[in-house]
Amino acid sequence: FSKMIPREATAEVVWAVSGDGMSTAGLRFLAEVPLFS
Repeated sequence: FSKMIPREATAEVVWAVSGDGMSTAGLRFLAEVPLFS
């Protein structure tokens, strides 16, 4: 999986708590150039 991510980009785990009290985890990719513009 790590090989699929460009070396320039790093990922951090973002935790979000939903209204029902359950928490979900997602990945936010940080790169010099935004992946989604």
